[in-house]
Formats: sequence, C-alpha cells, structure tokens
Amino acid sequence: MKLPKLAWFTAYAGLVLLAFQYTSPGWTDLPPAMQMGEQFVGTWQVELGDQTGMIVITPTGQVYILNKTAQGEMKAIEIGRVVQKLSPKATLPPNAKVTSLAERFIQQSIQAKQSEAKQYIGSMNRSEQAFFLETDRFTTSLNALGFGIKPETENYRYRIFLLHNPRANRPEFKKAVWSIALPKKPNLKSYAGVVWVTNITKTNEGTTATILCESNQPTAQIPPAPTFQVGENGLEANCPKGFSLLQLR
Repeated sequence: MKLPKLAWFTAYAGLVLLAFQYTSPGWTDLPPAMQMGEQFVGTWQVELGDQTGMIVITPTGQVYILNKTAQGEMKAIEIGRVVQKLSPKATLPPNAKVTSLAERFIQQSIQAKQSEAKQYIGSMNRSEQAFFLETDRFTTSLNALGFGIKPETENYRYRIFLLHNPRANRPEFKKAVWSIALPKKPNLKSYAGVVWVTNITKTNEGTTATILCESNQPTAQIPPAPTFQVGENGLEANCPKGFSLLQLR
C-alpha cells in the first residue's frame, strides 16, 4: 500500500528531529554555526518501506523536506528545528508500544477508506426512511434513493436487500430493508445498515428505526441477514452475525 508522500516525509522529518535530541548531546549549548555536528549536516535520502525521499539538515539544526512538484521543480518545506535535549537516555520506557511509521500510515489509510463506507451506509439508512415516509415501502434501488451514491466506488461495493420478518404478527412489521458495503481491497471491514418498521401509530402510520453495524473482522463476504425480535418499544433488529452495533436510531 502506498503511503501519502508529503505526510510520510513530514512524519519522517519529525522522527529525525527527535533523533537529534537524543544523539547530539550538548549541541544546544554551542554557537549557532556549530550547533549541528558534521555527522548530521547535509542532504539525506531516507527510506520507509518501499518509499524514499530527501531531507536537508542545516548546521543550525533546521530540517527541510525536498519535495519535487509535478512540473519537476524542487520545493523545500521547513519542518522545524531541534530546541532542547530532554534526557541523555536513548532507551524506550518499558511500557512503550512500538508502532512503525509505515504501520501507522496504513492504519490511517484503512480508517479513511472505512469512513467512506460508514458514511454511505448511514446516508442510505436515512434515505430509506425518507423513501418509506413518501411511498410506504422500501427500495433496493440506489437511484430511487436519489442522493448520488454509485453501486461501486474505488474501495467498496454497495448492495441493498429487502427483508421480510417471518416472526412479525402484522403485515406492516414485515417491511424491512438492509444495505451492505463490501470492500474491494484487503484489510477493510464491511458495514451493514438495517431500516425497518418498528411500530404502527394510532393513525396506522409506520414508525421506522435504523441500525449501523461493522464487521468484527475485515471481510468481503455477504453476511447472513439481520434478525429481529419484539422488544419493549416495538420490533428490534440485530446486526448480522459477525457484526457489532455502531449506531441505533
């Protein structure tokens, strides 16, 4: 997985700044022109995973990223300067959890992709409620929901299924729909939304409710359909097997 280039350089440069604090004892007490030892001053190629980049370190401890634009021009981005050495210790605390920069960015990328699916399923839930309010039925058509979500994006496929609850004792309660976001890439979780008629008012109007669920593990498999039971406030829905509840409305 490719890491965001500028963000990667920024994080790496920050790491370099921290390293200077622990490997250059006493440099802040020297005159500015002598503060950074020769072993650090210069232009460096740095590596993280399968990516490389360049940083420049000045004699006064300034750190810059060299970033090449689409037009081929080199731009220098100032990251910062080492200010103060906090400790001569060069060991991690015993309870410190070590995470590589590559792993950190991969997790951030995964979370961003999953955020798309959560937002889309939440929007589909709300649109199904609005559609039911107008038509007294649910739909499996994304176009009918009318908010521009495509069946597929770069990261997810979206599908909608009608549900009929066999345990409901009234025909109105049999109306339900659920949507699913299935990842197209590895390491991504799936998301499911359920919209159903939970109560019938005195004027014979259906009241709807929704849930948003997340798979417990990354998966691209269509899960079993959600289940229902009668609760204190009417019909209640459960997330599909292997999913956990994120939101109830």
